[in-house]
Amino acid sequence: MGRFLGVLLGAFFPPLGVWMVTGFRVEFWINLVLTLLFYVPGQIHALWVVAHTRTDGRRARDGMSTFLALLLGLFLPPLGVLWKFGLFSLAFWLNLLLTALFWFPGSIHALWLITAED
Repeated sequence: MGRFLGVLLGAFFPPLGVWMVTGFRVEFWINLVLTLLFYVPGQIHALWVVAHTRTDGRRARDGMSTFLALLLGLFLPPLGVLWKFGLFSLAFWLNLLLTALFWFPGSIHALWLITAED
């Protein structure tokens, strides 16, 4: 649940998501500037930091794969779920339906699925 909250905050309030994972370290200040100047790069940086940092503060082993899935899950939710679970999973088809009907719930569902596996 902690990682999902960090991803959710990183997606919609980027500096809070980075702060939750790293505290007031240099990553937080970089993200704050990116978010104040350009919101979308702040989101991308926040997802990068959250994907590459484990809940215990160490570097994640599968950070790049998780980052790509989170990035896709935020902007194109079914593709993020497809990246992690494949075409023949119930999660993909449910996410496709949620995204087709209501984009926002599809995005939240994708972020939840991607972080719940870790």
